[in-house]
Parts: sequence; structure tokens; C-alpha cells
Amino acid sequence: PMLADIEHDASLIFFDSKYPSIAGSSPLPLKIVEEQFNAGLVWVAVESNNLPVGFLVASVVDGFLYIVEMDVRRKFAGKG
Repeated sequence: PMLADIEHDASLIFFDSKYPSIAGSSPLPLKIVEEQFNAGLVWVAVESNNLPVGFLVASVVDGFLYIVEMDVRRKFAGKG
């Protein structure tokens, strides 16, 4: 649930862009996140109090690593 909240928050930046249909879109299905987590392909960024602020979900296809989803809370976006 925390990752879905981050994904939703991050999507809101698109409301005032040329891609408004992305804003508020459905989060990545939990089943996919769980499968990739169990495969060691989910990374989570946390702030100083250990609360998640961003994440990356990857997948391996034909031996290559691909980013499936990457999101950062708007408050923390663009910080480098």
C-alpha cells in the first residue's frame, strides 16, 4: 500500500503537463510488485525516519534488466 501511495502521489505531477491522462492512473498491480520483490527486483528509497519516499520495480527479460516502474513522492522529486 505504501508504494501505491507513492506511485499515486508521483503521478499527480502530470495534471499540468501534456500527459494529463497519466495523473491519477491505476498503480502497478500488487501481484507484480510482490513477484518482483520476491525476485529481489524492488528497491525502495527511504528518508531519515525510514519512511519510503520512492521506489523502483525492475524485471529481467532475455537476460536484461528493465525498469517496470519508478516513482518518487513529489516532495522529494528533483533532488538529484
